[in-house]
Amino acid sequence: MRKIVFFLLCCALLCSVALGADYTVSRLSVDATVKDSGIMSVTQEILLSFPSPVRQITIPLGKDVTDASVSAHGAEISLFSRDGGTYATLTFADDISGELPVTAIFAQGTTAQDGEDGLTSTAVLVSSLWECKVERVNFTVVYPSQPKAEPLFLGGYDGQDLADRLTIASKGQVVSGVLRGGLRDRDSLTAQALLPKGAILLPGESGRSILTLVCAILSVVLTIFGGVYWFKTLRNKPLRVQARTTAPESLTPGELRFLLCGGKISFGLLVCYWGVLGYLTITENSAGRILLRKCMDMGTERREEERKLFSVLFGTSDVCEGGGSRYCRAAELSQKAFPRYWYRRLYEKRTGAPVVLTAVAVCVCALAVMASMDGILGAVNAKWLYLLISFPAGGFMGWALICAIRRRVLRDDIWVPFGAVCFLALLLLGFSGGAFLLMVLALATAIFVGFATTYGGKKTPTGMDFMERTMGFARFLRHAEPRHLRQMLERDGQYFYSALLYAISGGVGRSFARRFGDMKLEDCQWLTMAKRSGLRAYAHYVLFSDLLRKLDV
Repeated sequence: MRKIVFFLLCCALLCSVALGADYTVSRLSVDATVKDSGIMSVTQEILLSFPSPVRQITIPLGKDVTDASVSAHGAEISLFSRDGGTYATLTFADDISGELPVTAIFAQGTTAQDGEDGLTSTAVLVSSLWECKVERVNFTVVYPSQPKAEPLFLGGYDGQDLADRLTIASKGQVVSGVLRGGLRDRDSLTAQALLPKGAILLPGESGRSILTLVCAILSVVLTIFGGVYWFKTLRNKPLRVQARTTAPESLTPGELRFLLCGGKISFGLLVCYWGVLGYLTITENSAGRILLRKCMDMGTERREEERKLFSVLFGTSDVCEGGGSRYCRAAELSQKAFPRYWYRRLYEKRTGAPVVLTAVAVCVCALAVMASMDGILGAVNAKWLYLLISFPAGGFMGWALICAIRRRVLRDDIWVPFGAVCFLALLLLGFSGGAFLLMVLALATAIFVGFATTYGGKKTPTGMDFMERTMGFARFLRHAEPRHLRQMLERDGQYFYSALLYAISGGVGRSFARRFGDMKLEDCQWLTMAKRSGLRAYAHYVLFSDLLRKLDV
């Protein structure tokens, strides 16, 4: 009988040696992130120790593992599956000994069970497939929402709670700890956490709330309303544009940007244009102080709005300081007087308001962003706060895209590249949040509104004719050839200075000035500045741009 027992003990010892690993694990660090889908992203930093030289080893990753990758210095890696587990074989060109750090990255499934108090998430941090002792274990687990109580950490042999061997630190959604004494061979470490309902999707559930459906319905309704509103109150015939070398009568440089894209009235350009017409002169001394001197009164040859502003600018005096109180008062009045004039002259009385259509597109973009964020956020804490913030953020990006489309004719406008960035950001949000079709609808609405409202509301036949001539002149400023400009300069020696004002207003001042090249220019008759005589066209453009920055208060 003793011989039989001794024989069995020897066999068991031989089997344990045969099945045992050729290494030990000195340290195993686990960084795990549990997603709301129930999938856990795991990064393991493993420090292996070799009691004797080896050339090939096999390490386990775990069960229910996907998308695995393993890296170790000098090792050729191959992955294989066996009995439901995933393993990595490391092969070396020469025998190795001592210690070897290994990094393993993979995705692993977790389980979730719904209960009265919440959702119980169970995640295996260290697999029971290790055939050697793990001397030291430290871990960090990030949950999709803050656990309602401190998680339990269970051993694999008998499912006992390891709290007496753990040092735990919790902060919000992050739980980290160190296991003293490590784990025996074939032992495991499992984390159980009680999470709020909805933190992890159960089979058959969607990560979205009813908010996504509401956003989709509202977006479709608003888009249909916007289309009907445009068709009934804002639709115009296509503009027939032909280039023309002169601006339409009564159009000043200060108003060109307003008509092209709804931009701000430039009072500084208007004042300079009055200088071109001979009503005043502008002087800038070496200290940068700007003085306007009246040369003659403005009569009925100019519009009533201009006469009133000219009267406010000078009052009973013949001198006005650029940027002074009277100048600022006149500039403020111009922002109201000129838009009212063009509304009366160009548009039908029953025209719709472009701002209504703009508001529709902005709301659709805001709803699309909110729906996208609903899918991205899942069940995080304070989700509704983030969603409320996303609504105005999405509306702003939609508005920026509309402004960029309206101001596309202005080559020097910052809104154009900013709008392109917003377009890409919205597209990425829609794709990431699973609301791509809804975002495409929002972007299509914003782009349509941008084009449909560039030139304002529904115009009268006279208004259409005026806009066609205005667009024709803007096209000439963008594409005028040097030979045409030379001819215009030969007819009028002051042509460059008056045309440059329109070009700056149309956003093409830089390119317009460069097309004059080295053509010799007369001195400007209405502008006196230090070190200005004998300059070429582009240098004049730089000086004019600096002057206008001071005059446009």
